Amino acid sequence: MNEEEKTPAEGGVTPDSQSAPKVAEQAPVETMAPTPPTPPPAAENQAQEPQGDGGHKLILAVAILLIVGGIAAGGAYLYTEYKNRVPEFQNPEALTGKLYLTLRKNSANDLPDLYIYDFSTKNLEELPVGTTEDALRITSHSTSDSSQVAYAAASQDGVLQIFSTGERVRQLTNSSIRLKRNPEWSLSGEKVAYMAERANRNETSLYKPEAWSVFVVDGEGNERYITDGAYPQWGPDDNTLLVLKSDGLHVFNIASSTAVRAWKARGGAATNMKIDVSRDGSKIAWSSPEDGQVLLLSVSSWSPFEASYIGKVPVHAFWVAFSPDSTYLATQSVTWDSLKENPRARVEVYDTTTLKGGKVFGLDAYDQEAMFVTDWN
Repeated sequence: MNEEEKTPAEGGVTPDSQSAPKVAEQAPVETMAPTPPTPPPAAENQAQEPQGDGGHKLILAVAILLIVGGIAAGGAYLYTEYKNRVPEFQNPEALTGKLYLTLRKNSANDLPDLYIYDFSTKNLEELPVGTTEDALRITSHSTSDSSQVAYAAASQDGVLQIFSTGERVRQLTNSSIRLKRNPEWSLSGEKVAYMAERANRNETSLYKPEAWSVFVVDGEGNERYITDGAYPQWGPDDNTLLVLKSDGLHVFNIASSTAVRAWKARGGAATNMKIDVSRDGSKIAWSSPEDGQVLLLSVSSWSPFEASYIGKVPVHAFWVAFSPDSTYLATQSVTWDSLKENPRARVEVYDTTTLKGGKVFGLDAYDQEAMFVTDWN
């Protein structure tokens, strides 16, 4: 087994948030300086001192300083814009299929909802799922033939459950476990893996992967606990799951209830990192937004697990999703040095061989704190 040590983000965010909580700064208190005394009027016959050349030189020097300062400020702004420029994807006609997202409009009255971006029509539209319009819906994933879409939504009792579309909407889970999300269909379409808040986690930070638990539910609604960790991704069959833990990526065998660490995280992993496995099981993507990179691995065997290092995509990205044929990787990218003020959230696509790519469409109209890119099919 080959291991590539990866520097994870320090700290992290919950899957509901793509950046650290914003802390309001106390506004400075305005103070008023005492009014200076009014000087006595000059005598009418008092001689006026001539201004001379010194005054003109002073005015000229101040003007020059202002001009130079303006040029410097403008240059700094242009440099920042140049540094943060986002190139466009150069071959958009090569992209096919649909990208599944969860978005919330920049309005306090809107709830997150499910969206699809069609690469052929270049349209971003809400995904109709047949439930009430005011329901909270997040994180969707489709079967390989796109006949069903699994998603998390708040049921009538307010607990997030996993639902599925198809000929009709079905509720797949019915447990009281909180914060269910990130459902993932197995290749057979018979099972769904998902993550949820760990029972009795006490004060464990949601930034830590082990604050979450991984479950699998079948078509009959039978839910089974698998392990503690986050972002379960199916391997090449219904028996293999890849899970993010604090010390790296682990491959879990459901039948034998055994696991091995597949790839090490130097210093520890956090839940602001995301992972995806291509549908054919040949590639793994692992984002580290604070480090500005997405690690790509090529998998030659899942049992025993063997993988090799492809490279790193140099992008500050949270969510990652492979194209159906694993040729491309979509990322939910941001501009890191202005994340709180202007994240410039967008979807970028990269070639998994050349590691080159660019922006496909922007997400400025949506809240970056409630943004998921969870599937491409």
